[in-house]
Amino acid sequence: MKFALITDKSGMEPYYARDGKVYRFDNDEPFVHEQSIGNECYMGFWNYPVLFDGWFLNWNYMKTMDEFPELDLDLIFLSHQRKNSPLPVSAIRKKYPNAIICSITQETFIDDGVLYNNFKECDIVLGCYSDVERYDHIMNRIPGKKMHWMPEPFDVNYLNDKFYTGEKDLSIFSYNIWYRPQRQGHTEQFAKYIGEKYNLPVSRSWTEARMQQWTDFLDMWTPHAFFFNLDPEPHPGDQCIQCAITGTVNIGGNNDSHKILFPDTAGTDFAKLEEKLQLYLTNPDEYHKAITYAWEKVNEIYSFDAVRSRIIKLVENYKNSK
Repeated sequence: MKFALITDKSGMEPYYARDGKVYRFDNDEPFVHEQSIGNECYMGFWNYPVLFDGWFLNWNYMKTMDEFPELDLDLIFLSHQRKNSPLPVSAIRKKYPNAIICSITQETFIDDGVLYNNFKECDIVLGCYSDVERYDHIMNRIPGKKMHWMPEPFDVNYLNDKFYTGEKDLSIFSYNIWYRPQRQGHTEQFAKYIGEKYNLPVSRSWTEARMQQWTDFLDMWTPHAFFFNLDPEPHPGDQCIQCAITGTVNIGGNNDSHKILFPDTAGTDFAKLEEKLQLYLTNPDEYHKAITYAWEKVNEIYSFDAVRSRIIKLVENYKNSK
């Protein structure tokens, strides 16, 4: 399947994928981004092109349709973020007439008007969140269409092989979401409280100034038994997915993946989270049961094979409905 992920607004430079690796669109050099592990492993949303040796194309770097490559695309994931987008669906259809165009949500803060226009014009509507009902107020205005959940893909095998640690230190890593402070919630306060009460070491650091920040960051937190992330907002939750892949238990948070992968320790209720943490500290079988459940779910839902199969089935169903 010839695939492209296209957006009208992003800081990510255009790229293409070949044999699981990512290369720059402008010069064919390996594309090592600050949020990648070399050019071999990207995270979440940016992996959709990798599933099909496809393309990521960005209006921010391609100011006219003539600068978009001449491709006979079968499938496009289109993410609109701008009001009065300079990249309307009609322009995409004209450039790539044989492609099925899917609208896909990327962030929670996109204006409803932007989403409505994109949802209405595209062939298929996708959400990166399992609770697609959050968009009912928009979808109810578009008869005949429904939103489908499309999880963000992760290279589970790569990350597990490189960063899984079987023996964990009985300690806490407290997640500092430095780039969006409102998402830190009460993570630091809860980690400090639990650390002092149960005599558990607490680590809190970040690596955003380093070019290889993802590698450094994963090396930093994966040895810890517990990852505290009480993010109060309903984002997809890439970080929790990495916890499930590498065998660390995530504690807290309202991200989508928190509820799916670690349902017993999701949320921001201190009393509930402390009760479950006590159980894990006193009953290793319960701790390992949580890890096993998360590992099975992350493969079932977020792995490359799982997401690729979901996309192929969705396309087949769409074609059969025509």
